[in-house]
Amino acid sequence: MSNHLHSRPGSKTSPSVAGGHLVGVPPHNSPVHGRGTASIVVPAKLSPTGVLFRITEVDPSGNNRAEGAVRPGVAPLWQTVHGGTWNQLVTSGSGIVDLDGRQQRVRAGDRLAIPADTPFALLNDSTALWTFQLLNPSWGTTRFSYRFGDTALAGDEVWFKMRAAPEDLSGGGPTFRLASAGPGEAIGDFVVDPTLCVALLDVGAQTAGQLSTEGTEHVSVIAGDIQIGFKGTVEQPALVMRNGETLEIPSGTLYYLVNRGSSPGLFMIEPSPPRVWTPESILWDLGDGNLQTGDRIWFELVLPF
Repeated sequence: MSNHLHSRPGSKTSPSVAGGHLVGVPPHNSPVHGRGTASIVVPAKLSPTGVLFRITEVDPSGNNRAEGAVRPGVAPLWQTVHGGTWNQLVTSGSGIVDLDGRQQRVRAGDRLAIPADTPFALLNDSTALWTFQLLNPSWGTTRFSYRFGDTALAGDEVWFKMRAAPEDLSGGGPTFRLASAGPGEAIGDFVVDPTLCVALLDVGAQTAGQLSTEGTEHVSVIAGDIQIGFKGTVEQPALVMRNGETLEIPSGTLYYLVNRGSSPGLFMIEPSPPRVWTPESILWDLGDGNLQTGDRIWFELVLPF
């Protein structure tokens, strides 16, 4: 394993830890939609919405597929897709889709096409989950916007909580925020955005094991101290990363991040070179030792207030 730790000048970090190599360069500071990491702060509060997704296919030609779930009693979270049509097939249960103020009852087997730039909310007035399949032309963070009450949010301002299943209400594990990692690539009539993610890790929490199959990842600490372990060494992490430090992790390396500090940890995971995330590009170990592709992982929309 050849991991390279980029540190602030004068760092006290050991130059050789778990195969790491200390390089005396300024801290990694990648732009997020043109902003440096200084603009990213730990949110004072995160509020789950009860709306969940898992992406099953990313297709540059525009046939992107996902599955969704809506828990009972969700509050109206307005979503808007900017470009293309949101095509939805209800696969189980019964719920309501509010199309810019016009409510429509949907049941298993119903299909619904929502035009671009039409605000909509997925609601559930029953006592059971309802689920759907989705065909959508684009997943880029710049292609979505959100509104909750009077608060408007850009696509890179919402967070996503990793869940083992739609019914999972546990509080542990990381919460992610996606952002564009650079200019999009035009493929036909569509623009594909390379992405990076910012992740929040509560005190005492740890991430699932993560392995990139398609290239190097740079893990940078934005706030707090994060411990990182490799290939199952979570109980005795191999390295402590501090604010401003970056670790280069080669493709095929299974690693875990753990927050054993006294404050929430904030870190960024950036593919290098920048690339589009696909369900096959990251494998996850949810604790049972079996690696799973991204199309098996649920993410709940979470609001930063």
